[in-house]
Order: sequence, then C-alpha cells, then structure tokens
Amino acid sequence: LLIYTIFVGALLFRERLTNVIARIRLSTRWKFLFLMIASGLLAETLAWISNFLAREPQPALLHPQLIPDLILGIGFYSGWAVSWLIAHRFWRFSLLSVFLATGLSGIWTEQAGIAFVNLAQNLFVNPFSAFYGVLYLVIVYGSIAGLAYLPVARELNNPARSNNILKYPDFVRDKI
Repeated sequence: LLIYTIFVGALLFRERLTNVIARIRLSTRWKFLFLMIASGLLAETLAWISNFLAREPQPALLHPQLIPDLILGIGFYSGWAVSWLIAHRFWRFSLLSVFLATGLSGIWTEQAGIAFVNLAQNLFVNPFSAFYGVLYLVIVYGSIAGLAYLPVARELNNPARSNNILKYPDFVRDKI
C-alpha cells in the first residue's frame, strides 16, 4: 500500500505539485499520459520489490522479472491514460470519481480476472476477506490513477463539458 501513501502525500502537497506540473511545456493530455505511465511504473516497481522481498514463487505482476514487467506496464498504463483522455473529451470527472472508477476496474483487471473470481467465491464463505481484498484493490488501482490525475485535474476538466449521469454505465446509473 505504499502507492496509497504516496498518493496521500501528493494530496497534501497538491498545490505545489500542480504548480510544478503546470510549468512543464507539454499539452495537458501528454502530461497526463506521462504521469499515468510514471505512476503505474512506480506501482509496478513497488509491487515487484514487495514480491521479491517476500520470495513469492508466483508474483502477482505482469511479468515476474522487473524490466519485462515495466515494459509491459508502459502499454497497460498508456491504455488506461488514453481511455481516460477519451472519456474527458465528453465529460468532466472529479478526482474521487477517477479514483473509484479506476479502483473498481482493478477488481476485474487484477491477474486477468482472478481477483474477481476470488471475490465471488469468498463473498459468502468469508465476507470480511472478500471485502478486504476489494478494498485493497480499489485503493491500489485508484491511487495509481489518482496520482496521475491529481496535478492535471483542473486543466482536464473543462466546465463546458457535460457532468451528465450518462458517463456512468447502466448498472451504476440505476443505483444513483
């Protein structure tokens, strides 16, 4: 959960971080893309170190070796960044909505869906463990996206864009 600690630290120094990123001479979209890749690679590195120190025989990573894991991570986190940039062409999103949406998507993204299957299997057998697993994934994946989004949120959120409920999938809209 070190990535979450870094995210909280970034929240505490939000203004400074935003000012530093604003000075970079790139478009906001490129900044976000690079920030998402950097945030993701940081998370992958921390996960790799954690698995290495625990001597995990089957680490829950994109690849068990660090360099191939980071190379695969570039593609994975670039895809997330592009997805968010496409969504931002139509709608506005708050930091909380980016955090939660990305965190919840981490449930079925983690280990190619195995985390979601484990959640479903443990929900009635051990609900505390199932809830803890979901909370853990939401916090980790949400922190990755939140860390990238935090310094560029104001620039990406054009007030002229819709904040309509249509930005959420049908199953979420039914609950709101």
